[in-house]
Formats: sequence, structure tokens, C-alpha cells
Amino acid sequence: LALIRLIGTDFMPEQDDAASIIYSFDNMAVINLPVSVKADIYLYNLEAQLVAARASATGQVRFTPGITGIYVVKVITNTETVTRKVFIR
Repeated sequence: LALIRLIGTDFMPEQDDAASIIYSFDNMAVINLPVSVKADIYLYNLEAQLVAARASATGQVRFTPGITGIYVVKVITNTETVTRKVFIR
């Protein structure tokens, strides 16, 4: 059972109850966590520089880095760590 699933960009994908979703929409990265999940979320650029972070996040988290490019989203929960790439316009 995967906690995070990467779905394409620029649309709101269908969400099932078992998985959270990481996707990009225009100029932001969006992470939807299930209600019962608390996570630390980090956004890095491709130079491995931390751009944004949110500790003990729940629900929907949005990051707007302000610069077009590919970013890495890292989500850490009590049970697993998942990393995905997103394209931000």
C-alpha cells in the first residue's frame, strides 16, 4: 500500500481513500494527505536546496516556489518516506 502516488500535472486527479496524492497545478505543488496521516513535507530544487518545508502537516499542503522548474517533494510519515518529482510553471 503506497502512501503517496504521483499523478500528472495540471489537473486534479481522482483520489482514493488509501493514498495521498502529490501533483502540480500551475505554479504550485499540491500534496493531499489522508485525514489520519500527519507528515513532514519538504520541497527541494534540483540543486538539492531546501525551498520550503512544513512540519506535522495534515490535509492539503500547497507550496508555491515562484520559479519555474522541476522540484522534488519529500513526504515523511511515521511509517514511510516517499519522494516524487513535480514540474512547477
